[in-house]
Amino acid sequence: MSMNIINFIKRLLPSFNKSDILTDMEVSIEYISNILDSYASYESVLKVTKITAKKNKDVLKEFYKDLKLPKSKVKLSNNENIATDMLTLFKNVKVNGDYILEELDGAINDVIVSEALTAYKAFLIRSIGHYYFMTKFATDLLNFIYINETLEVNEDLDKEYKLNKKQEENIVKNIWIFARLLSLYGLDHETFKDNISSIENITLPKEEVEKVVNIYNSGNVDAFNNLPSGFIGSPIYSIRLVFAQWQSQRHHELKDKKKLLELRYLHYKLLKESGQSDVNVENEIIYLQKRLSDIDYKLAKLEEGVNDE
Repeated sequence: MSMNIINFIKRLLPSFNKSDILTDMEVSIEYISNILDSYASYESVLKVTKITAKKNKDVLKEFYKDLKLPKSKVKLSNNENIATDMLTLFKNVKVNGDYILEELDGAINDVIVSEALTAYKAFLIRSIGHYYFMTKFATDLLNFIYINETLEVNEDLDKEYKLNKKQEENIVKNIWIFARLLSLYGLDHETFKDNISSIENITLPKEEVEKVVNIYNSGNVDAFNNLPSGFIGSPIYSIRLVFAQWQSQRHHELKDKKKLLELRYLHYKLLKESGQSDVNVENEIIYLQKRLSDIDYKLAKLEEGVNDE
């Protein structure tokens, strides 16, 4: 399988602005506090109940299968508590993201020319797309979990309360990629720095990147040797003309997802504790889910073709 870094280099625009990618990374890192809040709420739920929905069990089985490989160095709970583990992992993702941001700011020029990036700079720049993907997926996963657990309590909910088929497929199809990204970015900070320290300042010319990469050990050019070759994670490297539009849609999406997860948590607690729902909460959830589906569609159109495997 061709290494992911090769396809990443080949698909970069000839040049792009440092300020754009740093801003996007800052948005991702800032949003991690909302992810931590959401999973902290879900951790309180898991203290009094267990995950029972088959869809959730199947997805989480895939998640832990990758993170519990013998070579994995991430720290996980003994009982596979997804809320506790996501809190641990994303606290590390935040610290490592801050480090990447500092490294990026000091290593690249105001205008980035992709023709001859070094392996280390390419890793740093590509990580921005990974952070976009991880922060988006973490909230989508918790939404998926809440929906399926709520349906275990009340299966007669309005179809608009649920995810559509494509949104569900996205979770199932990409959970292993999410886990593999967390296997690096979710490491404690010193282990993370140690893992990426072997990436060298080897120049990777776009026209000869495959030839150059094949000369070196994989660990000298990339910290990942197990990502799909076509996975990029974010359209930020290829949507210069619609960047402002994409950023605006992303801002609305993150804001709505935070509110949606708060309502999903409240609704699930009501059903579990009293056996009764609240029509106003349900209607607000349906409204937000519809809004997010519309935003997902718009983002998908802008991102079309970004993660071709």
